[in-house]
Amino acid sequence: KRNPATRDIPILFLSALTDTFDKVKAFQAGGVDYITKPFQLEEVQARVHTHLELHRLHLENQALLAKTLFASARSLVDMLAVVNPAMFEQSNRLRRYMKAVGKKLNVFSGTGLQWEMAAMLSQLGCMTLPDALLQKRQQGDFLALEEIVEFQKHASMAADLIGGIPRMEMASEIIRRQHEPFRQGDGTNFSPNETDATVLGGHILRMLVDFDYQQMSGRGMVGALLTMQETPEIYSPFLLEILRDIVEEEGREKVEWVGLPELTPGMILLEDIVDEAGKIVLHRTSELTANVVNLLGYFAMRQKIRQPIAVLANTPTHIMRSRELDKPMDARKKTGLVLGDLVVDMVACTVKLRNTQIHLTATEYKLLE
Repeated sequence: KRNPATRDIPILFLSALTDTFDKVKAFQAGGVDYITKPFQLEEVQARVHTHLELHRLHLENQALLAKTLFASARSLVDMLAVVNPAMFEQSNRLRRYMKAVGKKLNVFSGTGLQWEMAAMLSQLGCMTLPDALLQKRQQGDFLALEEIVEFQKHASMAADLIGGIPRMEMASEIIRRQHEPFRQGDGTNFSPNETDATVLGGHILRMLVDFDYQQMSGRGMVGALLTMQETPEIYSPFLLEILRDIVEEEGREKVEWVGLPELTPGMILLEDIVDEAGKIVLHRTSELTANVVNLLGYFAMRQKIRQPIAVLANTPTHIMRSRELDKPMDARKKTGLVLGDLVVDMVACTVKLRNTQIHLTATEYKLLE
């Protein structure tokens, strides 16, 4: 019963003990039925068949409920694509990373779903914050103590917002805990196998949210991880190592160049989607959903969108329709990346460090990025 992989398997007791005390003890231990000896084989077979059928129906109901809950949360977040694009993109990034962390930890599917929904809805309360405060947080500017207190209120607001929805209690509590450090005073060792799923989900959510804000402030993935590793009293080194592995694995995925009709749910944008006037329609790092793909299709009926689009296709069955990685990236829009003395030209596919210029392949560019 302690093992998430086996906790829902029906257990039937077959015993010569016939006292009521023994039967109650068996049910309290987690049994679903109790058969006394001597037994009839036909009766045992009938009961096994009944409980297997009940178990199948239970799993179907759980799957349907989970799908309904997740679809509702997904629709709520997709509405942000129009109302608040930046928050929509952040919600998608947090959900994607939370899902990857859950897989690394082999969490029970029900717990993993709660974690994903918590990550996806965790920043809804930010809509109530002053724009100036939110902008300072995103840029990594110094926050005074009263500003920190005001900013952290958004977690309770989001938690209260979804806390009344049935079966969302764990997600709500995880959101509420997202500003708690992973160690509480006594400095005891952190163990994912012995930590409550809600507490662990809160630790992970804080790590992912701060990691995302670090990137938004311009530090980049590597810089964000290095900065967070300097504060083990706040972030679990164990969880940071998992996040580092996920970032590296994502960086090794193949870059594809696709047209708008070839965009599919699950793809991750490696560059902004822009119209002919250069206006950003959807920012890079966003993970596409079915609703967003449809919205882009409707938008393209009114405004032309620059194509092809660089994406990571995380589904192995996706058919490669893109140009080869090592071909010149002449189709990229004319934008660049400037990091101090380091200048990356996305059109010429070059790196310039002070007075030295180096030509890159698309693969090298992605690794550098």
